[in-house]
Amino acid sequence: MWYQIEREKNIFKVINIHTDSISITLFFTESCDMDDNYEICQSEVVLLPGEEHTFILPDTDGLYKLVVTNEQEQYQQTYIPQYNKILSSLIEDMEYILCGCHCIDCEDCDGQEEDVLPVFLKMLSYILINKNKYEKTLTNSAKCIECEILNANLCYILHENIQGNAENKRLMKQIIAYYYLVFYYTDLLNENDERSIQDRYNFKKIYSCIKKLGLSIECIRINAESYP
Repeated sequence: MWYQIEREKNIFKVINIHTDSISITLFFTESCDMDDNYEICQSEVVLLPGEEHTFILPDTDGLYKLVVTNEQEQYQQTYIPQYNKILSSLIEDMEYILCGCHCIDCEDCDGQEEDVLPVFLKMLSYILINKNKYEKTLTNSAKCIECEILNANLCYILHENIQGNAENKRLMKQIIAYYYLVFYYTDLLNENDERSIQDRYNFKKIYSCIKKLGLSIECIRINAESYP
């Protein structure tokens, strides 16, 4: 590797650790397709050995591509997806599903299937356009919820004629909570700004709701930190 990247929220520092000069250019596309045509977001900057350059990622949602080139015309690309508007809307929906119940000691008083399914659709759409960002955490933390999903499905199958769809709704809430935690812990690790990420995810409130669902939260956190 010819360079290092340090990130705090949307502030990126690129450091040339190579013995030759390198150049960096930041590109942008509103499409989520990595092979799509990009426009230059920040013009080429040349860094001599030991030099560094800091840039701030714009607020515009889309896919950013940082290209680093050395003197031998070899290059490396780093993709930076940013879809904060979609995420903000998704977090609001997740909060409604996970924390919408205001009665005391209620197992499943909030949200019918017609409420949950649109959240699933938005959530899966967000995963697809950020697949490289969250892929490792999703793959390695899946084991953290295998037992919960299996037990919920068995319980649902055994009692579906008696309890209707109650267990099904609980399972969907567990899955939504799982993805919420994957998004949160991955972004926290990548952006290195706990206060900002907590505010973005309304973490303190939603986390207290997730704790009631019986997920292996610590397992998900450890796997997110182990596989950035």
